[in-house]
Amino acid sequence: MFELQPPAAMRRTTPFACLCMASSAFAMRAPHMRPQLPQQLGGAAAARSLPSPLFPVAQHARHASRSTHMMAPWDAPTDWFVYGHLHLILALPTLTLLSLSPPLQRANPLQKQMSYAFIVFIVCIGVAQSFIWDSYGASMGFWEFNPDKCTSRDDLAIPIEEVLWLFHHVLKTALYQLKAFELVGVQADRGVPSPQLRASVSALLVAACAFGVWALLLSPDDTVKCIGLVCAFFAPVWLVIWQIGSQFVLRHANRITIGWFLPGVTTVLIDCLGQQQGVWRFPEQYLSGISQGYLKLDIVLVYMVSRLRLRLRRRLRSRLRVGA
Repeated sequence: MFELQPPAAMRRTTPFACLCMASSAFAMRAPHMRPQLPQQLGGAAAARSLPSPLFPVAQHARHASRSTHMMAPWDAPTDWFVYGHLHLILALPTLTLLSLSPPLQRANPLQKQMSYAFIVFIVCIGVAQSFIWDSYGASMGFWEFNPDKCTSRDDLAIPIEEVLWLFHHVLKTALYQLKAFELVGVQADRGVPSPQLRASVSALLVAACAFGVWALLLSPDDTVKCIGLVCAFFAPVWLVIWQIGSQFVLRHANRITIGWFLPGVTTVLIDCLGQQQGVWRFPEQYLSGISQGYLKLDIVLVYMVSRLRLRLRRRLRSRLRVGA
């Protein structure tokens, strides 16, 4: 566990310092570690790229199209900018926050203990779920990573830098939520949502779950796959949180919004930079087509929805521990 309180400034930034050092190491090594895709996607790479056995004819056509796209040349304006540099850029706002106004400066011992427990809980649960859906999306070809700018392993569907990215994002999101909790007061006048609102939101989330399953497993239309992945993995989490902690969602809506919006927007902007620099790409066949340059609706939903999931989970855990 790391300490956020002064005067131990070095310990306060230790997790991010470690991520920065690891990212710097990968940034220096990545150009020299250039694992190439095997010819005709043979071996482990081919196994990871194979889709599910449902609808073999349609899946065979998808696999052929995906293989062609994965062997297409990458459009990267530079060779020196690699995945590790994106970690360094992502860490700058958080390091600035920790240096100028670290969370928990005025917290009492019990609040600190609960906050540390929250960070551990969010990192464990958030990274585990993110690793599953990120690996699934990569194995299905919804997003691809430039092997010349990442450090790949045959036993992982995503690069090592992407695994670090999951830890980095979850930890950053947790710290932003702690700061939002300090700066913004609770909306005590907002109580339990009405039965109509509870039923309407629950029905919407159930429909999103059903759409996600249909889009991933049954739909012959590839353009709904990425949005379907978001719905299938995150709508069930929202549904559980809404059923158990809807009162807390309303009372802390302002805190949730601030703690969600800022890290979400910075993540979306860095994603656009990653696309522009050819670190990763998103095949158009799996996207809805609603985009403006590198800003793609499907990918914005991936980042913003996943950040909101962590916000709501933090509020639910607080309710279960200390009550409304």
